[in-house]
Amino acid sequence: MQRIQVFLHEEQYAALKQLSNFSGVAQSDLIRQGVDLLLKSKKQKQQDWKQAVSQLAGIWQDHSDIAETHQTIRQALNKRMEHLTHE
Repeated sequence: MQRIQVFLHEEQYAALKQLSNFSGVAQSDLIRQGVDLLLKSKKQKQQDWKQAVSQLAGIWQDHSDIAETHQTIRQALNKRMEHLTHE
């Protein structure tokens, strides 16, 4: 384990102290649990993002009109850009 120094706002410290007293769990253990929850949440969001991207792979594979769709999008973008430059 590594020792670190953490600065908490007064409200955070009061809530941590109260939770520690109520639960009988040391403040340091509660802080470690909080860090674990944060890391787990971040990892889950990253995994959700990767899963979403992998589900998108091949989404257009059954479309035969990709060139036409690309052209339509490009024309709409050009029209919008032209409109914006003349405002």
